[in-house]
Amino acid sequence: MSVQSGGGDIGLGQAVGAVREKTHAGDINITSDPNQKTPRIEARTAHGNIVISLSPKFGADIDAVILTSDADSNTIHSDFTGLQIKSDQIGSRTRIHATGKVNGGGERVELYAEEGDIHLSNLTASPVTIMSPP
Repeated sequence: MSVQSGGGDIGLGQAVGAVREKTHAGDINITSDPNQKTPRIEARTAHGNIVISLSPKFGADIDAVILTSDADSNTIHSDFTGLQIKSDQIGSRTRIHATGKVNGGGERVELYAEEGDIHLSNLTASPVTIMSPP
């Protein structure tokens, strides 16, 4: 499924197959179908947050990037362990980049947010890790 918005929030519940969502200004919320193990997901927002809710058996290779002018207010939050995070300066902005495997890996999950947060949530758990740049 591919969804694009010029401005506004995008929400998708029970995503069964591959997902591609993009908005120029707004939040993106995606909840995976608990019966799916590894659909490909791509989500991009120019000004907003991304929240991905995954089932405990969802396997993925995560590639999440935040580009921000305020590295103290924008972060990557994850209920899943195993993500590596780094940050670097690109001009006057900071790029926060998290990569790693969730539940042994699977299809690629690409997330990109400018001036917003990225949340990787476990559908059955409360948050355990807040990842900040070193």
